[in-house]
Amino acid sequence: NHKSPNCAYPEGATAAALKIQLGGTNVYFGKVVEKPTIGDKIKELAPIHIKESIKLMYVSEVLMLVICAIIFKLF
Repeated sequence: NHKSPNCAYPEGATAAALKIQLGGTNVYFGKVVEKPTIGDKIKELAPIHIKESIKLMYVSEVLMLVICAIIFKLF
């Protein structure tokens, strides 16, 4: 259970693709908030994961456009 279930799907896919763990304990406006973790901690988080997640986002967008173009051509 994640407090933002709509957000958990793309977070889970990203965590799995990058082999990292997201979520968990965080601090919001000085308050500690416990949240469940998403994904398996296969790799330690590093700054390179920011670039990798952006690359994943762009590749996903291009793939979506290609799929939409194919569907549009078929129908």
